[in-house]
Amino acid sequence: MKKESKNKLGLVPKIKQGDTGNEYLSRKEGEKLIIQGTHVLYILDSTGLEIFNKINNQRTIKEIIRNLSLEYGLQEREIIDDVISFLDDLEKNDLIEYSNG
Repeated sequence: MKKESKNKLGLVPKIKQGDTGNEYLSRKEGEKLIIQGTHVLYILDSTGLEIFNKINNQRTIKEIIRNLSLEYGLQEREIIDDVISFLDDLEKNDLIEYSNG
């Protein structure tokens, strides 16, 4: 696990509110979810969609990782960096924000 990943485990990812008051604009196409943020069109595959669906504005990153590891029979250490990298990418594209638990 990367050191910067460990520092983020207690943070709560929250879906940002758009200018229109909508959380985000989206449309589902098969196994993919297309999300339109302020400056980006983001296409989530089934893995990204599973992570995105775990964001409920209350769960910490650690809880999201624990839920995913239990659902898919994976070790938390196997997925931690990938999950945090994905969430960081959503944050950089203004789709979520982090808050302290």
